[in-house]
Order: sequence, then structure tokens, then C-alpha cells
Amino acid sequence: MQEKSVAKSERHTVAILSYASRMFAQWVKAALEHADMSGAELARHLTERLGRSIDRAAVQKMQMVEGTGKTKPRAVAADEMIAISEITGYPAPQGSNYSVNVVGYVGAGSEVHPFDDHEMGAGLETIDTDFPVKPGTVAVIVRGDSMLPIFEDGDLIGYMADSADPTTLIGKTCVVRLADGRTFIKKLRRGSVDGLFTLVSANASDIEDVQIEWARRYRFRIPADEWRSSTK
Repeated sequence: MQEKSVAKSERHTVAILSYASRMFAQWVKAALEHADMSGAELARHLTERLGRSIDRAAVQKMQMVEGTGKTKPRAVAADEMIAISEITGYPAPQGSNYSVNVVGYVGAGSEVHPFDDHEMGAGLETIDTDFPVKPGTVAVIVRGDSMLPIFEDGDLIGYMADSADPTTLIGKTCVVRLADGRTFIKKLRRGSVDGLFTLVSANASDIEDVQIEWARRYRFRIPADEWRSSTK
């Protein structure tokens, strides 16, 4: 059961990154077509504008959705995206953002603890990501092992700052504020009667038949070693 939960979480993370790669590969191709520009021309302009070497092969890799043999797709950095848009005159993807505000942490029992008044998205710190983050997304840091095997100590968990109708999140992992003020990251299930819900986790007892103040959709997980290394 634990292996299945871990595998599902890993598949979800891979799916997010795969989606980002496809979206930006298609965008770079569209930008080149819009400007009637070759990859070599774009590489030259990028090198001049950004002050670092970007060759034709790099531009070709930006347009790849999947790797071929030893050649792998290349991510488009945020400054490169802006430069490509300016060079080609093709608009950058709407709502593209490569950072997320950290607003709290998840402690014992999968309970969320916001940093003072930062809960609504002001954030104590901002973490850069290597994939586009949907506007209105915030994150919390996992502390301890109470959320194993799905989330590990130090993982960064992203979720929407805007509330959704809890009935639309049945069966999904989400951040939930109870009527008594406690906030958890749990899977949501229907309660025994309308208006009540049950919160489920992998390694703790269910919290049954509780009233919910709000629920917010889970977006992504970044393993601790990945986001921490990017901030050093």
C-alpha cells in the first residue's frame, strides 16, 4: 500500500514536469514560426541579449518534447522566455511564473501551521521552481515524518490559495481548514451526512464527520533535496 502511494506521488510530479516541457517546447516552436526565424538566428540573438553562450543545439533542445537517445529536452529559463518573447514578438505564456511563496509548514498529524499572517500568500520566503506555477499557488514545508510515505521531511507542497467547493475535491488530497480552526493536508471523503466530511491520511487515524471552513486544491510536491539545492 505504501509503495503504491509513493509511486502515485512520483507519477504526479513527473506529470507536472512533462506538461511544462510540452507547453514550452510548443511555445518556442510557435515563437520561431511567428517571427519566421531559424533556431540559429534565435540562438545568436539570445547570446547577444543575455550575455551567455546559447547555441543552435540549445534552441533545438528547447523545442523537444521527449529525448531521443542521449539527447534530452532543455528547459527554458525565465530570462530566456522573456528574451524570446521580446526577440520574436510572440507573447509569453499567460500566467507563467517560476516561483512560489512559502507560507508555513506541515507538522505532526499532517497539520498545517502558517507563519504568522502569511497564510493568504504573502509568504515568508520565495522559492524558485523549474516548472511554471499557476497564479494563486502557495507552499508549505513538511517537518518530520508524519506524512510518510507520500510526503517526506523537508518536501515542499504547493496548493491553491483560493478555496474551492469541498464537494468538488472528494477523493483528492487537499489543504482543509476545519470549523475549529485546525488546518490539515489530507484526502477528502464524504461524511456520514450531508455537510460533514472525513479526512484521510496514509499513516494516521481518519478524522471523521467534521465541518469544513474551506478546502484548497493540492498542486505539486518538490522533494527536499531538489528545492533546497536550488536556493544555495
